[in-house]
Formats: sequence, C-alpha cells, structure tokens
Amino acid sequence: MTMRPPVLLLSALLLAGCAGSAPRTVEDLLAHSRRNLERSSPRELSGFDPVMDWGPLLWLERSIEDPDSQDRPLFLHGLSELRPEELESILAMRAGRVFLPDLEQLDAALTAVLARHPHEVGRGPGKELYLDGLVRLDPAAARALVAYAPAVLSLGGLDRIEPELARVLAGTPQALHLRGLTRLELPLAGALAAWEGWGEQVFLSLRGLREIEPPVLVALAACRGWGLDLSGLQRLSPEAARALGALDNPYLALDGLTEIDLDTARVIATWERKFLSLDGLRSITPEVRALIEGGTEAVSLRSLPR
Repeated sequence: MTMRPPVLLLSALLLAGCAGSAPRTVEDLLAHSRRNLERSSPRELSGFDPVMDWGPLLWLERSIEDPDSQDRPLFLHGLSELRPEELESILAMRAGRVFLPDLEQLDAALTAVLARHPHEVGRGPGKELYLDGLVRLDPAAARALVAYAPAVLSLGGLDRIEPELARVLAGTPQALHLRGLTRLELPLAGALAAWEGWGEQVFLSLRGLREIEPPVLVALAACRGWGLDLSGLQRLSPEAARALGALDNPYLALDGLTEIDLDTARVIATWERKFLSLDGLRSITPEVRALIEGGTEAVSLRSLPR
C-alpha cells in the first residue's frame, strides 16, 4: 500500500470535504481557493491586466509563493451563491484579496453580515474585495459595502450605475474600481466626483471608458481622491487635456494612450501633477517628452525603451 505524505493526505481530505457541495468552513474555502490555483494562473483568476496591473499581479505571485502569508489571496471562483456563515468566515480570514467573480448578488442576509463588520480606516489595510460578478447592486447593499470599507472595492460587473447609487459608492473611503462602465454622462460624473478615497495606490478606476467628452471630464475633475485611473482612454485631445488640468489628484493613469500629439503635450506641460502614468505609449519625440515631464514631477513610461 502506498503511503501519501501527510500534507498531500490533508489536502486530499480537505478537497474531499467540499467536493460536490459548496464550501462551508474556513478549511473548505481555503481548499476551494487552492483547487482554483492549481487549475489556472493568478492572471486568469484575478483578471488583472499584465500591463496595466503589473503591481497587483506581482503581489499575487509573491503571496501565493508564501502560503503562510497573512495577506494571501482567496480565489473563490465558481461560487455563485454565498451563505451568511461563509461570508463571516471570509471576513475573519487572513486574506488580503478576496476574488468572488461569480457571485451575482448581495442579498439582505449577506448585507447584514457586512454591516456587522465595519472596518476602521487607518487600522490596518483591510481586505480587498473583488466582486466583479455582481450585475446589480441596491443602495442598501452599497451602503453596507461602503461601511465595511475594504481597501479595494471592485465592482467591474456593473455596466450601468444610476447617480443615486454612484453617490453612495463615492463614499468609499479607499479604492473604488468601476471598470464595467463604458459610458459616463454629466450627472454620473458629478456624483462620482464626490469620491475622496485616500492613500498610496488608492484609485477611482474607470478604465472601461474608451472616450469621455471634455464637459464630462470637467465634472469628473472635481474629484479629490488620491488617484484617478482612466487607462481605457485611447486618445487625448488638447480639449480633454485642458479639462483634466483642473484635476487635483496626485496620480493620474492614462495607460491606454499609445501616442500623444504635440498640441496635447503643450497642454499637459501646464499641469501641476505629482504622478502621471503613460505606460501604454509606444513612441515619443524628445519635444513631447520634455513637455510632458515639465508638467509632472514623476512620469511612468514603462513601455518605452530605456
């Protein structure tokens, strides 16, 4: 009879414990996450873009290499429903990032669990919740999420948000990712501009937007959070650059731009920005580069040869 190593035997028992049924315990959830990791890469599991999200991807790879890390990620793909006791277990676990991309709704019972666990900003980083499977969210659930105050609240499955809901979500004190939005109109831009999340690498991410009219950018520029991510924009006109000049965020990400013309660069030169990310640029002239760097303290150009 072949003896299995103790670690493998324990893993087999854990996997058997949640085979054919939804996870119920902390051990089940961890086993479920490990199974997902064995089948896929962190990139596939997280949905992070290898170019635009290289920082989080690097973090994930390092934390996966160290299974005892206090902020290890949980990949809970395949869970379309969640029991209140399971959510209680998830919130109590040492998991820095929690991915639940197949959870489609937060019912009243789950909302009540979140409401019982508000995170006090400033006391540790809090969890990052990637709930990109949610296709709808009512204001009550949104208020509970905002009160829980995750370090990142990612709601990439919402492709349409009413201004009322946006005003609730804008109260998120840390990062808010709304990458599913593909259109932004004035009332919605004005509501989202109330976001004031603060802290290094804390973004309002709207990278699903491919284009934004200058008047809408003017409304969005009232935002006073730490960073704004508009990396879905594929072109920046001088008028749009002028509208963004009023933006007071220290960090602006425009990683979707592949080129910047001279007229736009002249406008960027008038900015007073601390950080600007242009990691998608494929080429740049010395004159344009000088103008861009003249309006920003630190510019990231990772795609250009050194």
